[in-house]
Amino acid sequence: MPADQKPMFVGVKPWLLLLLSCLLVACPGESSTGSSPLKDRDTTVTVEDPPVGSDVSLRSTESNSSSREGNTCRFEILWKFGEIDKRFGLSPTDIDRAMNRVQELWGGAIDEFHLTRTEDRGIEIDFHYDERQELIDGESVFRDRLREQEIRIEQHQRIYEEKHHAFEQANQALLKRSQEFQRDLDALNTWVREMNDGGRFTDEQIARYEREREQIEQRQRTGLATQSELQMLARDSNQAMADVNEAIDRWNEMIDQYNEIFAGQRLVTSGHYQRTNGRDTITIYQFQGETGLQRVLAHEIGHAIGLSHIANPEAIMFEIVSGHVTPFQLRLTADDRNALHQLCMEIQP
Repeated sequence: MPADQKPMFVGVKPWLLLLLSCLLVACPGESSTGSSPLKDRDTTVTVEDPPVGSDVSLRSTESNSSSREGNTCRFEILWKFGEIDKRFGLSPTDIDRAMNRVQELWGGAIDEFHLTRTEDRGIEIDFHYDERQELIDGESVFRDRLREQEIRIEQHQRIYEEKHHAFEQANQALLKRSQEFQRDLDALNTWVREMNDGGRFTDEQIARYEREREQIEQRQRTGLATQSELQMLARDSNQAMADVNEAIDRWNEMIDQYNEIFAGQRLVTSGHYQRTNGRDTITIYQFQGETGLQRVLAHEIGHAIGLSHIANPEAIMFEIVSGHVTPFQLRLTADDRNALHQLCMEIQP
């Protein structure tokens, strides 16, 4: 540049700072479409109150235990395996374990309560698979699908958080460099303006100007490349957010399907005890999980020894099982115990 030529002000295109669009995400535990939460299906046990079966031995004796009040009974109940539909997925060990739990339940209320499995004698316990258990199994499979979808949502959420964090870090770094660039650019233009007002530039000043302008232009080129990388990070972050929302939308659709198929109250027979021509049979039609099986068996064994239904909704002998039975719910209530003690008084000699 000739010595008598004045440098021009250095101008650059403004740097664009990218902003991510805010996308509204519903938590996996909520419905972004206003769907109802999962609703349990209620089931009922509708069993007649038959007479005591021939394979149930009852005897009333005087109690010598100070921890017991009044008379106590001795129950000797024989039972055997009947037909077990393989679609229940039960093994003999599973049923033995459930019957042991039934013995613990009723045995905790009286001195002696014995459930003994035999090869060919006693109450026959059958497992009959039909649309009742099919509905339970279908619900279980659907719940597993919902849990799998929740896991997908969590995975997509973690990916989004990682990508969004990478974008935020790059964006903050670019913002810092942009501010430093603008400060240096303003300083150079201020110096050029002062030199223009003062007259001619020396060769040294022109060399300085050329050197600093080249540095500014190089930093601008670097900044544009960084900006391009930031745009890619923004696209990745937004795509990850879109994946999260898509997974949540699918989860909400599944919730709607679940409620359409399984929600509401459906009254079905879970089990039935009957005595026909001297033959005692307990038929299990439907249960939900291990504790559900134990609850149905305990209820039917109660009928087998002569107990009727109880009005208390928490009682083992209440006729309706509402939804999934938890281990905490699998216990005798005071009403169950009182009914058993009343039975003992009625059968005493």
